[in-house]
Amino acid sequence: MPHLIYSRVSRGAKRVRLEGAITLRKAGGVEIVGQLYDFSPTGISFFAPQNVLRVGENILAEFTVDGCGGCEAIVNVVRISTSGIPHGRCLVGVKMSLTRDQKIRAEQIYLCKKADEIR
Repeated sequence: MPHLIYSRVSRGAKRVRLEGAITLRKAGGVEIVGQLYDFSPTGISFFAPQNVLRVGENILAEFTVDGCGGCEAIVNVVRISTSGIPHGRCLVGVKMSLTRDQKIRAEQIYLCKKADEIR
């Protein structure tokens, strides 16, 4: 895993690890399924096939966290990394554009997973 993601202590402390699928829907109906890596109330990192997303692209993302619920939001791709990732895949970082209700839901999911880490 690229260590650059956690180079800032504050950033690493604010993210929680996730496992599961994330479904991405691009304009034109193209659907991509990725594997969740981590999550914060404002962003998500996940593994996806290489060369299907580009920085700056807006897509619809939907994911469910066992025991905590699900979230659907428009996201903007802010980072794509292939360093240290198995061939054919990349680590994608996205920032979520959330409505007030979606923000509350994302915070609930985050706190639910953070509580799991503390236990």
